[in-house]
Amino acid sequence: MGAFLISIVILILILYQIFEKELFTPLKMYFAYLIFMCLDIINSDFKAEIYFAYIFMILLGVCFIPFEVVKFRKFKFVTLNWKNSTRPFIFAENRILIAILVLTIIPVSAQLYHINVMGGINGYVLSIPLRVLLWRGLGFLTSLKSFILVINLLFYITLTLFQIKNKKLWITLFIVHLIVTIIILLLTGSRSGVVNLFIYFGLVYHYFRRSINPIIIIISVPLILFIVNAMALLRGGSYLNLLNEGKIFETYEKYKLDSKSHKSTTYSYALYPLSGLYDNEFSNYQYGLTYLTAITNFIPYSYFPSKPSSGGTILTKFMTGRHWTGTSAYSPGLVGEGIINFGYYFGYLAAIIIFFVYSYFPYSFIRGIYKFYIRFNELKLNGLGLILSISGYILSFQILGHAVAGEFTNGIYNILTNLVILLVFYMINKIKV
Repeated sequence: MGAFLISIVILILILYQIFEKELFTPLKMYFAYLIFMCLDIINSDFKAEIYFAYIFMILLGVCFIPFEVVKFRKFKFVTLNWKNSTRPFIFAENRILIAILVLTIIPVSAQLYHINVMGGINGYVLSIPLRVLLWRGLGFLTSLKSFILVINLLFYITLTLFQIKNKKLWITLFIVHLIVTIIILLLTGSRSGVVNLFIYFGLVYHYFRRSINPIIIIISVPLILFIVNAMALLRGGSYLNLLNEGKIFETYEKYKLDSKSHKSTTYSYALYPLSGLYDNEFSNYQYGLTYLTAITNFIPYSYFPSKPSSGGTILTKFMTGRHWTGTSAYSPGLVGEGIINFGYYFGYLAAIIIFFVYSYFPYSFIRGIYKFYIRFNELKLNGLGLILSISGYILSFQILGHAVAGEFTNGIYNILTNLVILLVFYMINKIKV
């Protein structure tokens, strides 16, 4: 049954590609995640409800295809014209460069402060595998550090789309900035940061410079999977040799208990949380509260100690019970979070609504790209609106894929924090000197 369903998703992707020639779209990313995050459905036996949930997610994506096709028409008009035209010069390039460098101070300062809080670089490195526990209360630093990826993307988009008068200076500063960005992203302990950075670069290049050959994608996918899994091993077991004394070692033992308390792999992120909900009946319905945490997460616990828990926290406590020490967490995914909030029937209706909420962001930025492209050509504006719209689209490109196995709070929270830094970038460029 599992192999048949995976084959259906692959067939849908192939047929959609024949109909819609654009290689990269948010919905195609969604179908790719349905394969990648659910690949264990081939080798494992699940309850009928899990297969039903998977079929539901497939049908949800299929029903959305006509909507995306309409939205992408204007976007393809922009990208085709940009590829076939001479790259224009960017106005006020010095102001944009200064804005990028000024904003970089924020994540760099946050990273240095975080290292200091953990007692130096050694203490910081030791804390990475236990960051869920040891970095508790420091979420604001994580948010500030995440700005570095957005800033570097703004840097890359400007260099890629436009001609720069002082090109040598820009390239030199970009290389330095890229190195700093990679270091900070690696120090977050997340597998996705560095991988996403280069995915974003590839998307920008594909859309606005030269289309990427599908053969390169076929070659790149195994490499990306290898990197993701290698970073997972590095993040977990290889730290064991470093954690050799005191409470840190004891906490690591608890961390291993958390990690093994329920069978889960990279290829089953969307399946085993659902399996946990169907293995034991969940009745502590949250009635939409986990969706509110995308906003309440901006409020520190010291000001709002009774704020609701995210879907991942609720799910993990339910699945691990007394074994959970707070060092790891499951993500409920689109259907799982719907069930957590509104039960085993109305949860599917909630999933449909949330899917539309997710889709609002990339397709809204597509409208912005078309609008600012027309204004840039007709009114000869400085291109700032176009840079921001493209950045917003690229940063939200994977949001539908995230819906397959991700947590609503993380997805929306990341988009909102990205919007904050884009807004600050815009305001700095609008300051009159």
